[in-house]
Amino acid sequence: MSIDELTLAGVVRAKADRQDPEPVLTIEGGGKRDDETRSFAQLWRNGQALARGLKSLGLGRGEKFALLMANHVEFVDAMVAAGILDALFVPIDPRTKGDKLAYMLKAAGCVGVIAADYALDNLNGVRGELEGLRWVVAMPTDESDKSLADEPAITPLAEVMDFDGAELPIAIEDPQGAMQLI
Repeated sequence: MSIDELTLAGVVRAKADRQDPEPVLTIEGGGKRDDETRSFAQLWRNGQALARGLKSLGLGRGEKFALLMANHVEFVDAMVAAGILDALFVPIDPRTKGDKLAYMLKAAGCVGVIAADYALDNLNGVRGELEGLRWVVAMPTDESDKSLADEPAITPLAEVMDFDGAELPIAIEDPQGAMQLI
């Protein structure tokens, strides 16, 4: 398989093969929690698992999904997954709410959202206005006391991650194409 190292997914895939256990990504916990890290191998494994899960939710090539969260290692996992699927991610400040949030999701054409639990109330406040939104995946954090069990129309991130499936090829055909919509 040819790996195009001009794409994020291609770089992560090529470097994951080297099996270097050293972290290449650190999200600092700011003294409130432990720092979160990822090696290239972990980024590839988690990106693949999330890509398979998002594909099973129906995310297709060229489609857009929102990331409604602050800095978490899962944000970068989702970036890798988007690169594998040739989908576009749309980062949105998790404090965004109301008409502004609805506008951003509609204008970008997002078919799904991966949201941290602390952003779910804002998202739920506008879901009725989002006809094109097909799925919502929620990531539990220690920043909210919200129980994902109380959210029947939302799938927990752990249930979406498919760690057992076959490796997906990197679908990007044009390394100069869009990766995200800001």
